[in-house]
Amino acid sequence: SLERENSLMFEALETFQEALLSANPVLRRKLVAAIQTIAIRSGEPYQRRCYLMLKKASFESTCASRHVIGQTVSLLEEMFSMQRLFASKAASFGAEPGQWPETEVALVRTLHAGLIDALSSICFIP
Repeated sequence: SLERENSLMFEALETFQEALLSANPVLRRKLVAAIQTIAIRSGEPYQRRCYLMLKKASFESTCASRHVIGQTVSLLEEMFSMQRLFASKAASFGAEPGQWPETEVALVRTLHAGLIDALSSICFIP
């Protein structure tokens, strides 16, 4: 069931978070990569949970991993901003972008393409 799947994902994320605190640097990088991928490729509530985990980890990390985590946190913030922008445009112009003024579609298309390029540097985006 969906509720069970949600529970299992939250348990996995909790395990990742606990491991981040005590992992050696190699395992820590792998955990960060896994959390980054889940944050980018999953929907809510996992995106927000992973974002908060990475944000917390950035304060507890060495300089090298802090930089990588910080870049991901910034990209996730940009992704959340893009989601808010799209929701705002949908509220103003309707849910179908085909009905929006062309300038608005062009703006969102350009921002979206840039974000996808940036996120693709972290993990595969289908």
